[in-house]
Amino acid sequence: MKQKRNNSNPVHIGAILTEVLKNCHSESYAELMHLRTSWESIVGRGIAGNTKPVAFKGKLVFVNVLSSIWLQQLQFLKKDIIRNINDTLGHNFVEDIKFNVGQV
Repeated sequence: MKQKRNNSNPVHIGAILTEVLKNCHSESYAELMHLRTSWESIVGRGIAGNTKPVAFKGKLVFVNVLSSIWLQQLQFLKKDIIRNINDTLGHNFVEDIKFNVGQV
């Protein structure tokens, strides 16, 4: 039987969830976390402040954007963003991006 750990120090829920999700999701979760932490260097401060990568499905990445105006503008930059993502991740992990207006 596993012994209960007696730890009186509080732990941030984000740290716990990160560990749980790492065990539930494989490579795509790790890549999403890498993408999120590198997002500003990939797209620049202006775009990063109005967007957020939220999920992967196969080789498709879903990115929330602040407004439909941002969505339209980012369509023109999609190929460059995909190239920058793959350069940052070190392999061709992303083939397409789906932009959605949503919470950033």
